[in-house]
Amino acid sequence: TENATLLLFVFLATYPAFIGHTTTPLTDTFSLDIMLCAIMTMHATFVSDRHKSIFYAILTSILLGYSMLVRPGNQAGVALAIMLSLLLSVLTWRLRNVLLGMVVTVGAILVVVPYYYNCTQKYDSVCLISPKVFDPGGSVYMAAQSGLRGARVLWSKTGLMPGAPVLIDDFMDKNFYQRCQIQSLFGVDEKSFVGCLLTRPLHTPVLLTKKW
Repeated sequence: TENATLLLFVFLATYPAFIGHTTTPLTDTFSLDIMLCAIMTMHATFVSDRHKSIFYAILTSILLGYSMLVRPGNQAGVALAIMLSLLLSVLTWRLRNVLLGMVVTVGAILVVVPYYYNCTQKYDSVCLISPKVFDPGGSVYMAAQSGLRGARVLWSKTGLMPGAPVLIDDFMDKNFYQRCQIQSLFGVDEKSFVGCLLTRPLHTPVLLTKKW
C-alpha cells in the first residue's frame, strides 16, 4: 500500500545503522543501494503483465543475492527479509504472489550457492567468505563498545583515538563508554550491551536520540 511504502522509505532513510554506514568508505553504502533497488524491483513485480512480473521477480532475486556478496555481513538480515517476504506472499492466499515469492527466494539462493560451495570446499566449514575475515565475537563487541562513545564515525583516525575513529560525545562517553565494558550483546549487567542500556533508563533515551 502507499502508506506501507512511505513507512518503509522513512525507516530506510532515517535508520541510524544504515545512515551511519553511508559516512564510511566501505561496501555498506553500495550494498544498501543494491537492496533499495531490490525493494523497488520487488514493488514493480505487482504489474498486470505476467512476463514483466516474472522479469522483475528474477531481477529482485539477483539484486538481493548480489547484495549479500557485496556485503556478507548483511546476509542474515537479507535472508530473513526474503523468508518474511515468502511467508507474507503465502499468507495472501494468492497463487501469483506465492509463485513470485518462490522465484525471488530460489533466485537469491542460486546466486549465493556457488560462493558458499567454493568457500566451504576451501575452509572445510559453511561460509561465504574466509572465516578469518570476521570474528563474530570480538568484532561485534568492540564495535558495540566503540558505539557507546559517540554517534559519528570519522573519515580518518589519529593516534589520539583508541579503537574506532568515533567522534567523542561527552555525555555518551561519561555515562556509557566509561562505565560499561561490553563482553556480550544480551544480558542484565553492565558487561552486556542491552544490560548497559537497561541500567540507565533515564540516560538511554538521550543516547538513542543522539544516535538517531
